[in-house]
Amino acid sequence: LSGFQSNGCADGVELTNVVNVRIENLTVTGTLNGTALSLSSSTNVSVSNADLRGAGGEGLILAGGSHIAVSGVDASSAGGDGILFLFVQDALVSDCVLDFAGASSLAFIGAGPNLTLVNVSAQHSFQGADVSQSRGIVLDGVVLSNNFGYGYASDSQTTDVSLRNLTVVLNGYSGLEILGNGTTVFDGTFSRNNSSAILAAPYVRVDWVVEYGALLEDDAVNLTGDLDVAPGATFTLRRARLLIDETARLAAGLPITVLNISGGAA
Repeated sequence: LSGFQSNGCADGVELTNVVNVRIENLTVTGTLNGTALSLSSSTNVSVSNADLRGAGGEGLILAGGSHIAVSGVDASSAGGDGILFLFVQDALVSDCVLDFAGASSLAFIGAGPNLTLVNVSAQHSFQGADVSQSRGIVLDGVVLSNNFGYGYASDSQTTDVSLRNLTVVLNGYSGLEILGNGTTVFDGTFSRNNSSAILAAPYVRVDWVVEYGALLEDDAVNLTGDLDVAPGATFTLRRARLLIDETARLAAGLPITVLNISGGAA
């Protein structure tokens, strides 16, 4: 499916139970009621260079499929979610713009494992990313800034999440709110979020690993796990507060929090 164009129709494009399909240079803008593009129960599907702006519902829905690659999609200004991941696994989403969503730029329900997002903009929405009952998710180089609510929020049933090199700035509530165990933060830029940069629920452990560089500026972190700064990495605190909360560790019978600043780190 290449070069298809539609503007201002009631609904967009819906594909169900398809295999080995390539979608490219698609334009489906301003759908009045529904989703611009929906892929359900499909395998080995690629979507590239798609303009899905201004959908009345979701910009893109990926539901119940696997082995899906999405790149170069602009699904900004959706009335609902920018992208909704619904029980999808083994997928890669890269270089997408999902700003100004009426709900969440990114929404995950029962998603994963092996679901990776790289270089995605999730800004100026009601919420940046909302994750429920999901596992095995990686966000790498995702911008979760200037959202009305949280930059990122996950529920107690979400686990095995890696948050890598995020930019989390000026969100209305916390930058990251994490309600379940099994999430690790790597590097990142955190600044001027209204509540705190990283907030974990009581008895939930979140580790922060600085492999290359991290910035905490005009913000606070409620650290419930370990802080590990690798050799040669840069960890910058500027007008910031780092609170050590050992509630989760003590409840699990674990040793006290470890702050490891390796030789050569700055």
